Amino acid sequence: MKTIAAIGTTTAATVATVAAIRKRRTPNPRRAARDGRPGNDTPHDDNTEMLPLVDPAGNVIGQASRGHCHDGSGLLHPVVHLHVFDLDGKLYLQRRPMWKDIQPGKWDTAVGGHISMGETPHEALAREAAEELGLTDFRFRHLDTYVHESAVERELVYVYRCTYAGCPHPTAELDGGRFMSAGHIRRAADAHSLTPNFASEYARLFPLDIRRATEADIPTLRRLAEATFVPTYRPILTPEQLDYMMEWMYSADSLHQQMASGHAFYLAEDEDGPCGYVSIEQQAEGLFHLQKLYVHPSRQKRGYGQRLFMQAADYATALTDGPCRIELNVNRDNPALHFYEHLGMRRDRCLDTPIGSGYYMNDYIMALDLADGSLPEGHPMRYDSIR
Repeated sequence: MKTIAAIGTTTAATVATVAAIRKRRTPNPRRAARDGRPGNDTPHDDNTEMLPLVDPAGNVIGQASRGHCHDGSGLLHPVVHLHVFDLDGKLYLQRRPMWKDIQPGKWDTAVGGHISMGETPHEALAREAAEELGLTDFRFRHLDTYVHESAVERELVYVYRCTYAGCPHPTAELDGGRFMSAGHIRRAADAHSLTPNFASEYARLFPLDIRRATEADIPTLRRLAEATFVPTYRPILTPEQLDYMMEWMYSADSLHQQMASGHAFYLAEDEDGPCGYVSIEQQAEGLFHLQKLYVHPSRQKRGYGQRLFMQAADYATALTDGPCRIELNVNRDNPALHFYEHLGMRRDRCLDTPIGSGYYMNDYIMALDLADGSLPEGHPMRYDSIR
């Protein structure tokens, strides 16, 4: 029995696929075909294209035409989705052209398309990203695999995410695209301008709005610090040291200086408002320091801390071509040690740092080394790349 692919494996064939795509920059004739009538150049989907049929585990069990897969038959066929974020936390959406047979003119996932006969999900991802947005060099994470069913079709969806430091260039296969904030996406949903598949996938996979904080967010960061940093360290530090550290790390002047010196702050918001933050700083080529990560006590135990950590990791890997390391100071009496170890960090060394007025930070330096394929398949921090 043939299997579509192991979802965490980048094969040599993927590299060959990308190389072929770089040579072939014209739109995919399968999906930019002409209808053959004299004087009519309207593109349309090729409903005679043969697609693999799979079971819910991704095993290939047959094939059928694109038209048959889209006629309400319920034939399960595999597709790839790629959600592309920028460094500010905005999400890229493509606009589907009016000639598409499904959801024309709607805003949709940045990259999406069928897996062809004989392709793995990673090979399809490489081909679709190049054909639709001109992306041929990016690092990505696998988010989910699930079955999507509508009145028209039934798909096995392989979902990926990347943070991209450049600018996508939508090809003629699309009717353009843009990076959108979470607020913009909500307004598009209210206007019924999103594809139902994207709307449901977005709501399920991205329950938090995590965006790059600016100086205008400093008052919010200070309020969150009062609600998170103080309760965390009250059992560990003396009241005098706690007051000193709050002024040292979270005064308005200190936060201004941190942002100006290159600390990237991300602010998380859910339906009840701001709920957490993370900051990360690049200290050298391939070396990043996670400076802060806190979640409001009322929103803990919801997975928000892990999502903020992964946001910081996505930022680091987007700015690095090769392997990178993320380090973090954690007080040796802080229970959060186990949280970071659960995410794959290890205790690298001890460090006692004088911070002034006779106070010291008594920390473990935690470390996480990230390289393509360095973590097991299924690990939330596993990265692979298209190069």
